[in-house]
Amino acid sequence: MGDTYLINFTRGNKFFEIANHLGNVMLTVTDKREPVPVSGNPSVIASYKADVMTAADYSPFGMTLPGRAYNNHWQKYRYGFNGKESDSEVNGPYNELDYGFRIYEPRLGRFLSVDPLTSKFVELTPYQYAGNTPIKFIDLDGAERYDPDANPKGISHLSNATAPGIKEQTKSIWAKNYEFRGLIGQNNSSYWIARYHYPDGKYKGMYQDEYVVGPDGVFDFIKNAEMYHNRSLWNDQLREWFGDNPTLWGAYKNIMTNPINWIGGATILASGSKSAGRNILRSSEKLESIAGIGISGRTFTKTEINGILNGGASDEMMTLFRGVSGKEGATATHGTLFLTEDAGYAAAYAEQNGLTVQSYKVSRNGFNQLRREGLIDQGTNNGVLVNSSGKTVATGGEISTSNEAIKKTILNSKVD
Repeated sequence: MGDTYLINFTRGNKFFEIANHLGNVMLTVTDKREPVPVSGNPSVIASYKADVMTAADYSPFGMTLPGRAYNNHWQKYRYGFNGKESDSEVNGPYNELDYGFRIYEPRLGRFLSVDPLTSKFVELTPYQYAGNTPIKFIDLDGAERYDPDANPKGISHLSNATAPGIKEQTKSIWAKNYEFRGLIGQNNSSYWIARYHYPDGKYKGMYQDEYVVGPDGVFDFIKNAEMYHNRSLWNDQLREWFGDNPTLWGAYKNIMTNPINWIGGATILASGSKSAGRNILRSSEKLESIAGIGISGRTFTKTEINGILNGGASDEMMTLFRGVSGKEGATATHGTLFLTEDAGYAAAYAEQNGLTVQSYKVSRNGFNQLRREGLIDQGTNNGVLVNSSGKTVATGGEISTSNEAIKKTILNSKVD
């Protein structure tokens, strides 16, 4: 017989937060329940009540309101306003909060040091909190105001969901081994890509984009970062095990990951792939600047875009056309580049405008990949040519892109 172990489990040490829309911890309860006996018959239990550990109401700028707080257990649970951790050594519990970049004094409604982004917000005092708009905004990391109601919301593993459309990248912050890359969506929503950097082991010096994190998932993610990384490893492993079996993968997805559908419109995949792959990249690859960000949240460097469009030896190539005057230069990339796959439409356009037709060859798979990522726009019969009398002489599908790296790669692929 094997060894026998006796494990004692004590309830009351696990805490559950009840927070408002700003992430303020209003109440914490434990996993212990307290029996309420029937009146006059203490041996019969009528109901149970929650074991409340802390409770608090806050002023708009985060001070705990006198007479409206029960926090005798702050030594066990140190999180409160905005879900930030209290540093009680100097001014007592909940009077100094650690925001990462800076320490915040909620009684003053001011940070104790200068905003690292002062030059970006010259109209505000460098000690302000949340742009002096504490009802709507919070301060996520001590750097700038943040809208917690921005969409999308939740935490979704990248193998389960795609990120909403990306308009721009803002900044990066760090939490343990995760780099949070701030992004703004096409609908002006804010969210983050959680990138895990491996500190040791066989993947040391490498990273992987693991999660899409919405505003109301940030607090939980930062506090449970290692748990989410371990879950990510299991997520990919089980996708490899289950392969294309949607029943097994769906059961795992629902039970273990419980991904949240985004208001912003992420697509939750119903089945796994044969091999999820780790998609781990060396940190040195970050040295090359980002040339494009796809709607899935994936970033592309110039080198990656060049390789994708040039393709491999076995790739099917597609021919693109555009009208040129011969004065543009081989790699002119000013403005939006318009092309077409319709040779007849290109010839009609060139004739009408006194141009010649130039052709280019790129990988069809690579082209479609960048099109699916939203970096190339391909219309169907969206180009219409009319003569001086207003009569339509040709129609065709126009292809356009404003991405500098894509334009340069296509123009370098011209067929002489």
